Amino acid sequence: MLFHSRAKTEDGRVLSNFYTSNIVYDKLKFKSVEGFFQGLKCLYSDCPSDIFKFQTMEPLEAKRAGRRLNINVEEWNRVSVESMRLVLKLRYEQDT
Repeated sequence: MLFHSRAKTEDGRVLSNFYTSNIVYDKLKFKSVEGFFQGLKCLYSDCPSDIFKFQTMEPLEAKRAGRRLNINVEEWNRVSVESMRLVLKLRYEQDT
């Protein structure tokens, strides 16, 4: 099965990080896996409070904004895989 945000079937889109799926974590609510994951990068930037901006971003907007963040790359690389595991775990636990 191929899955991505532009898949022709719902089954193909539902597994994408760009799929709309509200994720709540510690009073924060994100619109997608991508938004949450990119927002977490803010915690390793010079402006951690920017994470709030990612709550309302569309997935592609979040991806682009995440690329522009000035982050501590060494620290982010150390935690990024575990961060994605957390985001995916929450998404599938909360998905109905």
